Amino acid sequence: MNPSMNFFFAVIALLNVSLLILVLWKSRGNLKIGQNALQKVFPNQEDWKKLQWGKKVPFTYQGRNFLCQYGRGGKNNSADFSMSLPGVVWPSLGVQKENAFHRFSKRIGLTAELESGDRVFDEQFFVDTADMSFYRYVLSSPSRREAIGRLLTGISPPVRQIKADKKGITLWIRPFRLKPEADFHLEPYLDSLLCLVDGLEISTAGAPHEEPEGSGFLSRTILLFVLSVAALITGVILLTLGNLWYPPLDSEFFTRGFTYSLPLLPPFWFLSYLAIRGKSWSHRLFFPLILISLVASLFLGYAGMLFTNGFWDESRPADHTCTVQGKHITKSKDSRTFYLTISSWNDPGGSYRINISGKLYEKLQAGQTLRITTRAGYWEQEWIVKIHDP
Repeated sequence: MNPSMNFFFAVIALLNVSLLILVLWKSRGNLKIGQNALQKVFPNQEDWKKLQWGKKVPFTYQGRNFLCQYGRGGKNNSADFSMSLPGVVWPSLGVQKENAFHRFSKRIGLTAELESGDRVFDEQFFVDTADMSFYRYVLSSPSRREAIGRLLTGISPPVRQIKADKKGITLWIRPFRLKPEADFHLEPYLDSLLCLVDGLEISTAGAPHEEPEGSGFLSRTILLFVLSVAALITGVILLTLGNLWYPPLDSEFFTRGFTYSLPLLPPFWFLSYLAIRGKSWSHRLFFPLILISLVASLFLGYAGMLFTNGFWDESRPADHTCTVQGKHITKSKDSRTFYLTISSWNDPGGSYRINISGKLYEKLQAGQTLRITTRAGYWEQEWIVKIHDP
């Protein structure tokens, strides 16, 4: 790698570290403010200790039993706070503010979202559910739509997501951030939650339902992910075996393998789109599938060419004598890798960098001669058969 590239990567790394330090510093302040506000809401020391340990704390409001839970977050996660109303049996649901990702998924016809009939509500919020009929009935009530609007946009800090499942309905506040002078009160959230479930605490209480999704959609989705993951695993295996059995003199050559693997992606993505589209959660399947298949394609293209270069090679072995120009070690957390820089027998004045064992590394010094056996390679890329002991 040339010095300019080293400098570029060093600048990028420095910017990333600076940004991480800034985020952690700000998060630490927000965490302390959030904890102080919560401690005022839960003055009982036993409840406060449970919250700090991430345990669920029961409490009662207007004669109803609720549960709350606090997550302190960590290096990669922000603090969160949740309130849940157990005993409300609704089909699976997720409601959140609509974002650009949701709008894009709907625009390309990938995601089919439930429409309540209220244009303002439908443009502002995204409803993710398999039971369209039930939640269309739920959202036909203006008071319930208003309750959702208050929870997601009208209270500070706002609810990030409203979730429903067999265990009940949960309000997730994440990130849990407060201004230094702000107080935190549970009542506005709980009042809106009770308004949302009022009169419909059991989903079978006279509300319409859709039949569960058949096995075809699930089977197609599983097959697509299995193919992508299998391709990724195959690529990793071929890369490992190729470097172990057929180590090349110049690995950059094998990026040519991308020209064989990348053209396979558009047809696969199009078939995946046809197989997955039409659900409110289709985007949560399709875009991870794109990422996995892209990584798998890069691995397969590079590793496949690397492996077949040696596996299909029928050329005769050739011996070469070269001079050791230098050696160095790269260290990671749990291992060390040993490298030699040797003179090139194909390009006068050129050099190769090869990976060797630690035992051979100790024996060799700059200026020594070394005999190496190579073969031409199926893709005409020379690879090392043997490095002879000096």
